Amino acid sequence: MSDVLKAYPHAVGVEKAVLSILLQYPETLHDAPALTEAHFYLPGHRIIFELIHELTAAARPVELVSFVQTLLDRGKLDGVGGPAAVSDIYTYQPSPGHFQEHLARLTDKLARRMTIAAAHEMERVAYEDDEPQEILTVTSGPISAIHDLLTATAPAKSTKAVLRACIERFQDLCTGKTDPMGIETSLVEINRRFRGLHGKQIVVISAYPSGGKTTLAGQFAADA
Repeated sequence: MSDVLKAYPHAVGVEKAVLSILLQYPETLHDAPALTEAHFYLPGHRIIFELIHELTAAARPVELVSFVQTLLDRGKLDGVGGPAAVSDIYTYQPSPGHFQEHLARLTDKLARRMTIAAAHEMERVAYEDDEPQEILTVTSGPISAIHDLLTATAPAKSTKAVLRACIERFQDLCTGKTDPMGIETSLVEINRRFRGLHGKQIVVISAYPSGGKTTLAGQFAADA
């Protein structure tokens, strides 16, 4: 019974820190294009994020007094805990430092919530649904979404790290330590395993229906 009553994974302090940074430095939102209200577990935090996102998208200032008034005018101020709660969040994180680390933590919690929800839905379908296609949809869709969520928010490499990797790869090619790359794709794992696409080479890729085979082939065509 304890497992049934267990709360979904979340991090209230991290959510408050991210919202605090966005309230004080709304331009930081441009550094987090994948951030959505789903990343926030508490309903009040989702409301605050939605308004920040709305104002930023419209190039309008995010100012505390006007922000609280807007929530009041829309009848949502009580839903976030009142003016005191907004003020508490505003002062919670004094600087924009560690913003990317906070985002990574929120993404991890969201992925875990999605995984639990998907597991519950898979269990329901396994017991109740007679259609094989529905089982495929319920099992493959969430797994792909969770994978995309986690990989899309991987921290970007610095320019220095990218340049160093390019120089090292060029040196390895010149000294014969690595084989020349064929037609390089935008998929790192394909390049690593097959050294790109080569003439007279056949690679067989199989997947369930709607598994993304056509999309993958189109990506290869665009890369070529």
